[in-house]
Amino acid sequence: MKNFDYFYILFAAVNILVSVLVSALSAHFMTERSFVITQAITMQQLHSLMIIIYIVTGLKKIFEKKLYIFPMLLAFGILFFCLNIYMVYFFQINFFSVLTPLGGSCFILGWVFFIVSIFLNFKKKK
Repeated sequence: MKNFDYFYILFAAVNILVSVLVSALSAHFMTERSFVITQAITMQQLHSLMIIIYIVTGLKKIFEKKLYIFPMLLAFGILFFCLNIYMVYFFQINFFSVLTPLGGSCFILGWVFFIVSIFLNFKKKK
């Protein structure tokens, strides 16, 4: 594994830890749990797990260098989407909330790249 692979795995593991902590905090200390915070936690966990799966299972080797941007887009999506929602929800800091749609766009683009790469790889095998 390369250094970036270790970075992405560490990034994903830390984000899963953060999502569990946020989930516990919101469950125990908030009077009502918002649908928005639940969605942010789910998105953070899903995309962090996908980063780990992508690197550990060898999907990265299957797609060669075509899909190097996939974990990067998911990481930016986590930072811009999930963490901004947490800032607004827990600290009422709206300064970075304009980046939330950019985070959602990173998620969407990452999955589009992934699907297109699967299609192109399948087409190449035929």
